[in-house]
Amino acid sequence: MLAIIAILAAILFPVFAQAREKARAISCLSNTKQTGLALQMYVQDYDEMTPSLYGSWGAGSNSPDYCQTPSKTDPLHAVQN
Repeated sequence: MLAIIAILAAILFPVFAQAREKARAISCLSNTKQTGLALQMYVQDYDEMTPSLYGSWGAGSNSPDYCQTPSKTDPLHAVQN
């Protein structure tokens, strides 16, 4: 009886692993599609402008701090020698 269970497990475990990997690949593809659709919607709503990494405001604007390009004196972005 134990030998039959071991044989069935040896047959089924690789199948389950392949199915799990296929599910992960499908999930990744779905996430990529959703990200692309979100980007398309953003571009349509904001006059064909793509989002910028640091924001597109110039110096002296009234933009929030999180949209500013990091300065060279910022301790979080300072170059370590």
